[in-house]
Amino acid sequence: FFPGSFKYGLGGSGGAVSISQSSPTFVNCVFEKNVAGAGNGRARQPGTGGAVMVISPPGAQINPVFVNSSFSDNHAEAAYAFGASGGAIMVQSQSLTVMDGMFKRNIAHGGYRPRDHE
Repeated sequence: FFPGSFKYGLGGSGGAVSISQSSPTFVNCVFEKNVAGAGNGRARQPGTGGAVMVISPPGAQINPVFVNSSFSDNHAEAAYAFGASGGAIMVQSQSLTVMDGMFKRNIAHGGYRPRDHE
């Protein structure tokens, strides 16, 4: 994938992109304000990978690559005090390569936050 934007995505695993059984290369991409988990209406499912989820089935050899890409303001959410993981990227595979990446304000959090319901 060459220059592209992945913004305002919602998903249970990987707010913008979920990768399985492939090794895509992302170059000059922007991942911004994506949400995985509770924020997508699935309050009981913990979020994994606010922007990107990478999972490889047993025996699969995958290696996604991110070059000169930015990850900002992505969130993995859980309805309970535990379970959310990977504010920007969650990796459950053998490898992942990030070159010249920029990460800022990516958060994985769980539990009730009063300000969300005011």
